[in-house]
Amino acid sequence: PSPEERAFLVYFFDFKMSFDVDTQTLNDLGIFQNAYNRNSVFNLFDNTKTIGGKEKLEDIFNRPLTSASLIKERLEVIDYFQNSTFQLTADKRSCDFIEFYLKKPYQNQIRPFAKITRFIQMAMYNHESAPALLKNLHTSILKTFEEENFHFVKPLINKKKLTIIDLAKADHLFRHTGYTRIKGLLDIIYQLDLYVAVALSGKAMGFSLPIIKEDEGTSLVVKDLFHPFINNPVCNDIEFNHHKNVCFVTGTN
Repeated sequence: PSPEERAFLVYFFDFKMSFDVDTQTLNDLGIFQNAYNRNSVFNLFDNTKTIGGKEKLEDIFNRPLTSASLIKERLEVIDYFQNSTFQLTADKRSCDFIEFYLKKPYQNQIRPFAKITRFIQMAMYNHESAPALLKNLHTSILKTFEEENFHFVKPLINKKKLTIIDLAKADHLFRHTGYTRIKGLLDIIYQLDLYVAVALSGKAMGFSLPIIKEDEGTSLVVKDLFHPFINNPVCNDIEFNHHKNVCFVTGTN
């Protein structure tokens, strides 16, 4: 089916309540892998490259947003990555190495510095036409390097031969005075990993992004709804609003 045929519209109006789903429903829908389901909706989107990215993906599956504005922000980022040429160069081995290095005793070797600086250069990627959420992340990165402690790092990135003093100063910054900032940069990489994975997975499967409208009253409208694990599914339209807010689903499908 074309994207238009699979399109679904979602209308929200400032939901204040929490979004709770019981374990039985999660199992029935195959949201997570369990003893009864080898496949899961989570696994469809779990093309993350890092452990931190996978953990953030689990978090958004376990705690869905209920704020229309926050949902819009997230959708803008996913749409951006679906239509951009951005490639995340982070990988599990590099991020795991950095996490391990930050916890180690002092070691004045070039390898940790090289890994950290390559990671910093990747985090500095400038999304000029990016949505607000990504621009905010980029601003956070820039603010990190505006701090006086980080001023000496940039010249060292392209320095051909680092001295013992250079390595010692960098090590002290990365694992002590600037530890929180480096962890913050890692967190940003994990967020990017999450969004890129969801965006590219959804695009590959031909899924459509919802449209959020805050001026249409409290309602949920879905066109051509189907479960991705059913072969040759029959698509259904469904709508919830103030007058129709309960739906009973029966049968094996």
